[in-house]
Amino acid sequence: MHKVTLILVLLLSSILIESRAQQIIKYLPNYLEHYKPEKLYFHFDKSIYNKGEIIWFKSYIRVGDGATDFSRNFYVDW
Repeated sequence: MHKVTLILVLLLSSILIESRAQQIIKYLPNYLEHYKPEKLYFHFDKSIYNKGEIIWFKSYIRVGDGATDFSRNFYVDW
């Protein structure tokens, strides 16, 4: 009897989990439209550096086609 109850509970829980996943997939395009991911771009002055040279770079935080309004700072740890 315990085995039948356990199998029934597992079966019902898997059905409920699958239905929630379908709801999340339904809202995903709306989420991506309103909350685009931020991308960080680096521009270096050279493509190859030797040991001990100073690395000069510029960086940009972008969202879609323009600059971001969300983030202003980022930190780089070399």
